[in-house]
Amino acid sequence: MSARILFALAIVLVAGCTSAGSSGRARLAEDRPVVAGELGRSIDAVASRYADYGYQFSLLVAQGDAIVLQRAYGPGLTTATVFNAASIGKQFTATAIVKLASEGRLQLSQPLTDFFPEAPAGFGAITIDHLLSHTSGLRDNYDFPEGFATSAELKRYLFSQTLASAPGEEWSYCNFCYSLLALVVERASGREFKDYLRTELFERAGLENTGFRGDTRWSIDQRPMSIGGTHVEYPRVDTWGFGLGGGGVVTSPGDLFRWVQALREGRIVPEQWRARLDEPLKDVFAGLSYGRGWWTRHVVIEGQDHLNIWHSGQEEVGFSAWLNRYPTDGVVTIFQTNQAIEGAPLREAFNSAGGPSVLERLIFGGGDVSLPPPVIEIQDLEPFVGTYRVDVANWIEVRANAPFLEIIPHGQAAFDALLPSGVGARAPTILAAATAHTQEIFSELAVGRRAALERYRPSTEPISTELTPFDAFEVLGSTALEPIRDSGSGSVVTFVRVRKDGRDLLWRIHWNEGEAGAVYESAAPILPAFRAIGAREFANFQPFIRGSAFVRFSESVALLGSVQAHRSN
Repeated sequence: MSARILFALAIVLVAGCTSAGSSGRARLAEDRPVVAGELGRSIDAVASRYADYGYQFSLLVAQGDAIVLQRAYGPGLTTATVFNAASIGKQFTATAIVKLASEGRLQLSQPLTDFFPEAPAGFGAITIDHLLSHTSGLRDNYDFPEGFATSAELKRYLFSQTLASAPGEEWSYCNFCYSLLALVVERASGREFKDYLRTELFERAGLENTGFRGDTRWSIDQRPMSIGGTHVEYPRVDTWGFGLGGGGVVTSPGDLFRWVQALREGRIVPEQWRARLDEPLKDVFAGLSYGRGWWTRHVVIEGQDHLNIWHSGQEEVGFSAWLNRYPTDGVVTIFQTNQAIEGAPLREAFNSAGGPSVLERLIFGGGDVSLPPPVIEIQDLEPFVGTYRVDVANWIEVRANAPFLEIIPHGQAAFDALLPSGVGARAPTILAAATAHTQEIFSELAVGRRAALERYRPSTEPISTELTPFDAFEVLGSTALEPIRDSGSGSVVTFVRVRKDGRDLLWRIHWNEGEAGAVYESAAPILPAFRAIGAREFANFQPFIRGSAFVRFSESVALLGSVQAHRSN
């Protein structure tokens, strides 16, 4: 049931639909939108409604060799737009390794020290397959300078680490492992890693719109800026670290589909070796296994089992991607975006590593997909702009950013007033606790103490020095990133406005089941934008909860739940 919120004349938040300006340079590929057949039209209808509410992304769905949907949604995006593919780049690295193995240039069971005699003796039990399957015993350690200028820097750093577990014993996702694999490709092939991928993988697959993060051949309008991430670009875009091997590839959905076709047709590696890529090597979570650069899961819809081989990627929150293959069904889905919502990658709105996703339900059947109401155009949003008092301590800012209203809640009661339908009855209690804990954390940080942060945040990862010290702060409140279950605390984000060096900065704390996780600065909107659905009625759509919130403006004072709201300016 939809949450319908009434109040006096206006309400709030940030659209996040800015587009990069055009440079006038020619694109490398033409815009090629496709909407074909009943399936293509049904997916397009859902995707278009998401786009109406300010979400932007590029999407491709294919059955066999036929594309049923290929469209870019949102201002400034076309099917020729390239995005950071992030960790989807791991399967390119894995394919390069398997290709070299098929040619007898290495063995998957070969020790890492065969390629790096300078590695510590304790690394001698690590094999190529351990690196591929994230079971080497190496861990990602995020307490390091941004990137490494050379592969020598990367090796010095990694070979100074202590293994967290014996090789083969434990699974731990490891970007560094794939950077090491990129160096293995270089030593086994005698060629520079990027050159090997370009000539042996990208060109063989006929990819016309794929390269690396440091490439400058794309015009600025073909490489959109991050929306909702922490950085627009990396300061060292052509480095190692979390880039080459573990990510660093820039591509488009059309090229990723051509890549899947080339793999399926045996144009990259022989069939018996391609099957080694899909082979699950390690059961990681319930129903999820990891192989060589690919995840494997089974999704059951309407009693039918569908094998799903997939990988997702995320870079600096704003860019994210998801590549799905359903080999027994002959279906491929590819999603890429440059947008995050409330600090969460937009890929989660259409894809899932758990139960059936939105796309899977549309393709394989499984019930209706919740959609917000259709939007209408209102030319003049200024009458709705203002500040609306929820109570003495809570208020809402409303700004106009046509065609959106930007709504910025101040105080937890204001956030609660804007919760979408489907968030769960326990949400207000869970959100209030997150806000109170954040107030406690920042009150201590303001005077140089960290006990509360350490109590709620057991991770050893240090809080960013860019945050502390600060001059003043305001905890705005908390909202949910997913439905709050009857048990557990779910995924929650709390927003904090920090005054530092004369500037106001927005920071987030992400909470998961009551523990504080990531703490970082954000340029993103606080809530999804509100669009007009009537003359005085506005709605937003939370894509992860898949529920809507409604705001109705009237000339007179109205009830907002059990709280009176009035225009205070």
